[in-house]
Amino acid sequence: MNYRIRIFLSALLLIAVSVYINSEYFSLEKKRTIHEQFLENSPFKVSYKATKKERKKLKLPPNKYAEKMWELSMDPATGRPSYEKLFELQFNLRKKRFSSEKQTSVPGESEEMKWVERGPGNVGGRTKGMMFDPNDSSSETAFAGGVSGGLFKNTNISNPESPWQHITKGIPDNIPVSNITYDPNNTNIFYVGTGESYTGADSLGNGLWKSIDGGDTWSNIFGGKSDNEITYISVGNSVVVTSPSGYGPYTYASAAFGPALSKDAIVNNLILANDGSTEGNSSDGIGGSISDGCQSIDSSVNGKIALIERGDCSFTVKVKNAQDAGAIAVVVMNRDDGSQSDWNSDAITMGASTGSDQITIPSVMISASDGTKLKELVEKETVTVSLSKKNSVVKGVTVVPGIFYINDVVVRNNNGESEIYIATGTSNHRRDGSATHIFGPNDFGIWKSSDSGSTWTKIPVFIDGTTSLYQPMDLEISPSTNKLWMSTTRNFDGLGAGVILVSNDDVTSFIKKYTVQDGLRTELEIAKNGDVYVLADVNNSAAPVTIIKSTNEFASTPTIITLPNDVDSGIPASDFTRGQSFYDLLIESDPNNSNTIFVGGIDLFKSINGAVDSNSNNPWNQISKWSNNNALNSLAAGYAHADQHGAAFSPFDSQKKLFGNDGGIYFSVSNNASETISSRNKNFITSQIYSIGVAPSEMFKNLSKQISGRDLSNFQRKTLTIEGMTDVVVAGLQDNGNQLFSDNNNGIGTGYDISGGDGAAAMFSQDPTKPYMITNYVYNQYVEAYDFKSNTLFTIKNQTSQNGDFINVQALDSKFGILYSNYSNSLNNAVAAYYDWDNFNPSDVSSNAPVRFLTFPNMDANVSALTASTFESSNPSVMVGLENGRLFRVDNTNTSNSSWNELTGNEFLGSISDIEYGDSKNELFVTLHNYGVKNIFYSSDAGKTWANKEGDLPDVPVLCILQNPIVSNEVIIGTDLGVWYTKNFKDESPNWNQGFNGMSDVRVTDLDMRDDYKVFASTYGRGVFSSHFDSDTPMLRLSSNQSSIRINQGGTGSFKISYKVLKSYNEETEFSIDGLPSGTTIAYNPSKKVNINSDGEISFELTIPIDSQPKLYELVVKGTNNGSGQVESTELKLTVLSNDNDNDGILNEVDNCPNTANADQKDFDNDGFGDVCDPNPIPSDSLNVEYTNETCRNSNNGSLKVSIKGEFDFKFKIEVAGGPSGFTHTPELINGNVWSLTDLKAGLYIVYLTTEAFPNLKQYFKANITEPADITVVSKVNRDKKQVALDLNGGTKYNVELNGNLITTYDDNIDLSLSSGINVIKVTTGLDCQGIYEEIIFVSENILLSPNPANESSKLWVGGNDENINMTLFDITGRVIWTRNDNVPYSRSLNVPLSKVKSGLYILKVDSETIKKSIKVIKE
Repeated sequence: MNYRIRIFLSALLLIAVSVYINSEYFSLEKKRTIHEQFLENSPFKVSYKATKKERKKLKLPPNKYAEKMWELSMDPATGRPSYEKLFELQFNLRKKRFSSEKQTSVPGESEEMKWVERGPGNVGGRTKGMMFDPNDSSSETAFAGGVSGGLFKNTNISNPESPWQHITKGIPDNIPVSNITYDPNNTNIFYVGTGESYTGADSLGNGLWKSIDGGDTWSNIFGGKSDNEITYISVGNSVVVTSPSGYGPYTYASAAFGPALSKDAIVNNLILANDGSTEGNSSDGIGGSISDGCQSIDSSVNGKIALIERGDCSFTVKVKNAQDAGAIAVVVMNRDDGSQSDWNSDAITMGASTGSDQITIPSVMISASDGTKLKELVEKETVTVSLSKKNSVVKGVTVVPGIFYINDVVVRNNNGESEIYIATGTSNHRRDGSATHIFGPNDFGIWKSSDSGSTWTKIPVFIDGTTSLYQPMDLEISPSTNKLWMSTTRNFDGLGAGVILVSNDDVTSFIKKYTVQDGLRTELEIAKNGDVYVLADVNNSAAPVTIIKSTNEFASTPTIITLPNDVDSGIPASDFTRGQSFYDLLIESDPNNSNTIFVGGIDLFKSINGAVDSNSNNPWNQISKWSNNNALNSLAAGYAHADQHGAAFSPFDSQKKLFGNDGGIYFSVSNNASETISSRNKNFITSQIYSIGVAPSEMFKNLSKQISGRDLSNFQRKTLTIEGMTDVVVAGLQDNGNQLFSDNNNGIGTGYDISGGDGAAAMFSQDPTKPYMITNYVYNQYVEAYDFKSNTLFTIKNQTSQNGDFINVQALDSKFGILYSNYSNSLNNAVAAYYDWDNFNPSDVSSNAPVRFLTFPNMDANVSALTASTFESSNPSVMVGLENGRLFRVDNTNTSNSSWNELTGNEFLGSISDIEYGDSKNELFVTLHNYGVKNIFYSSDAGKTWANKEGDLPDVPVLCILQNPIVSNEVIIGTDLGVWYTKNFKDESPNWNQGFNGMSDVRVTDLDMRDDYKVFASTYGRGVFSSHFDSDTPMLRLSSNQSSIRINQGGTGSFKISYKVLKSYNEETEFSIDGLPSGTTIAYNPSKKVNINSDGEISFELTIPIDSQPKLYELVVKGTNNGSGQVESTELKLTVLSNDNDNDGILNEVDNCPNTANADQKDFDNDGFGDVCDPNPIPSDSLNVEYTNETCRNSNNGSLKVSIKGEFDFKFKIEVAGGPSGFTHTPELINGNVWSLTDLKAGLYIVYLTTEAFPNLKQYFKANITEPADITVVSKVNRDKKQVALDLNGGTKYNVELNGNLITTYDDNIDLSLSSGINVIKVTTGLDCQGIYEEIIFVSENILLSPNPANESSKLWVGGNDENINMTLFDITGRVIWTRNDNVPYSRSLNVPLSKVKSGLYILKVDSETIKKSIKVIKE
């Protein structure tokens, strides 16, 4: 079979099809259609739906977030994100960055308004590069870098409370650090390599960086973006027809095996191969042909280039057959009849298979259509073609030249001279599934500098017999020989992985020493004594990882090392990386002890005997555990986050070391075979955050709450105390759950995971009377609300299906208690509106909330943005944005008849990323996520018209937007390159600047503004930041945490107004209220006039005149600056309530029917409710209804009985409704205290009781008269244990008879022990009319024939559990009378037909998988 699963990078490159579209010539509708087609045909269409387990098989990281970002960021005209624009912009911004000297009011605009780090300060992100400072002999100073979070320094690493300091001088804030080293001849010189080529995720590197002052300041010395680079779109490579003219060229894809073509062309005749056979398997729709090369090819291709059809054998076999026939190269033409879902007719990379290492000639594939043309031409005349490789990537792929990914960096001391070696890689970016962007495809390999990085020379290391370079993965300098060793991963053509090479003495060339069979990404370690250790990801599902050791530099066959066996029962013994060896791959040795080896996968392991045990025991000791799950609780080892990536040893004391993983940094000290390991993540802020929610400023003002969560730095469950006026944030983190943290000093908070797994959408209630928060896992799985009043976690949705997105879009309307959630799937696009959950009834703790699904015929794409309106008073509303750019407002979402209004702007193109309201429901802000579009729009008329506010903003994806509510002309946006702001938003073309102070260059995933104008930003790699909006001039802002107040006529009520000081406001301020009822008096606390220079509050007590008109009053509370006369205000609604609502002369407070006139105040039952408004004016126990059921089915003898307690001077009227079809009853008066109705059929009857004495009284009772059902029994037999379980239904008391023994039970389930042979079971109830259940169960390993002697037929009872048997009947002479095959039924009995058999003696032979028996049969 052809190999149809191609995972490696070059395969992704070569199947790419990129079509440039000049969008200037298309209408907007046409552009939208093209965008929708690109979304529909996303390269992640399959992988995005795959489970974590399936993704591991495909060597894909388990996180799907990057794939969704790719789709949302794509340029609608090209179907791919323009990452090269982002990198170009980042480079240019760094060159011209400056601090503003203007008056500032926008976060990040200046040092005064800079962004402040907020944490979480105890949870790190994925970390690979670490180093102890070689200048600190105390081994206390260390450096480390997050893969997406920048470079950090710690000066007291042995102390777990010692904080990391972020290094930013000369180096980008969020530079993706992959490795760190120093110069052994000048230990003040450090080098940092960046990027991860092997994950292809967000870790796009930026070359090599250098410090000459011990890590204080940095500069780029090689690679990264420079002014000399020219990004281009590859024209690809082709099969060129040199004769005859007028044909081709035909684009090809190189094979993933054999030598690669070079720039030197192979020119020769093209010959159609002939293997003389059409043999093949046509069941897959392909089959064989004489030109498919699946059998030996004739000599016509000798010395020529063979043209071969794709067919029913591996690509390796085809090329090998052509090679054996003397061909010098092969062109394979694709072939697809449409029957195979994973085949296409394009030119694809041909995957390697068994025997590919024997291929010595190059081979390529062309498309089916091009192949057909070439074949027809070859069959007509002599054809000469030219094969060469002039470009490294296929046609249409965007190539960004340069050195980006530094897989490793080492410095060799060559007799006092320092030589720097870097292993540079190439990769796509952000899991670019169709590989539309490739960084550094022409520059990967080994580079050397002998002058401290001023100049560099590339050392060519070619794969045997090819012109393709190895892609180096890991570099090691042998402590014993000073030679440079390297291991490899797959190169650009998918070749050369799993190879170990060593240099000559002057490192000008390399020799291959060993190849790991089916090896992929490979890591290397050279121990002090020269022993070589290899840890490799292997393309073998049965053995996906291997460790190899050589004690003589592979002069002899190396030793296959026994793998560590993780105590975690969920991790197989054959794979301590749990399917992630492409990702979790760590091997290091103690630089001072050759026998001490460390490896890491999910957890960490240590060997003190060189990884070989003489007693054949497992040589590894587990030194860490990622949790206490799956038997890990019993393991006496320290906690370290899962997924190990790097390690570093102190050069002064190798007992001290650092480990890096998906949770940051861990410090360890050796303790013989074990390690004392603990977290070192304090302020190592490198977490990747999807979403944040911020609590209102006064939510915990009068609360003190203790919330339990898990500190992921040590996996200990702890309690977070939240109280008073403090910042409270919940954030959804990649790999680290939903982190809750609090701090009231603008400091870095300690996070506590309150969910586990990946965090997702996170929100706080904005209703001060209902303090709670919402957290999510992925999709709509585990949506939960934590109620702070009861300290209880409530389920909103718990499901396993994948509805919505991996990191799902949600919006909270805390006024109406509705949580909106994207619920789209492959069949439907919908928004789930979860409701009736925010009353937090204890009985609902674990129950899914009710849900309404909001959908609309025009809702034709996945939901990408949701925002609930805060301006609605009675009918909730939500804004819905789609991935195809459509925008809707949905009203009345609390009913089943929601109304949809489309608000899509005429210029909207792309995927909507955020929707926000301004000062009113008429002001709307919309952003779009894509490259190549207008990203920002504004409407002042509720979406009727839209204005583009792109201005001079560079082409960068925009994820979120906020307006400054104090200065409405100021707006900030979160982008893939930090926060940007404008101070002239309402101009036709706003000017945008980067708010880089305190935070820059990092992707901002969410912006959230609190009610006091404090702004929080979540980032992907640098945690959470905060700043605040301000005004341009001194100002006072008033607000209230309540929107209305209700006071009776003549009554008193109070409320509070909070005030916030902006821009150093310091003035006497006089308060007043407009809109009050005439004559209302006001008491101010502390006073009417207040000297204000800091935030605070003022209380107002209102006394309403008794003659004020009951109605709603619109109040305006004012604060007037007595110096400038400037007035600030806020609004409040006052409802004056009437003292006598029903005007019956009785005040409400004593009126027993305050809303219904009843001057006589009659109250028959003395319950405090007047008769005219009491729905039940008689004593509650006065009326009672009883009923009896039918005794048997259809006995029609059910009855109703009404009893009246007490004596009344009036009569009750009864009416019976409902019942079975045809039932009628004429209402009648009840005489006396008892009434009955008999001879009733089964049915639900409704009994109504009324009386003319109390017109409001109408009591009703339900009487569900039933009839007994027939008895039903379900039996489940376990013949191995000789037991039967009976599920009984229909009765209350059951008589169970087993083999004549009676058992009485009232349970619905009973287990019975069976005897060998035939067991007779009979079940009855106390009612004969319910019937009898009977069953015969045969339990034996033998067979039984009954009756025997027999007449017309007999029953054969078959023991055991076999499902199929053969029965053969012989006469006494051995002649076969008949034979038959039967399925054995559940009863284990089969009919044996004897009607056509003469009287006499016979033998019945029974044959099955486990039973081979014979029995005599006597036919009478």
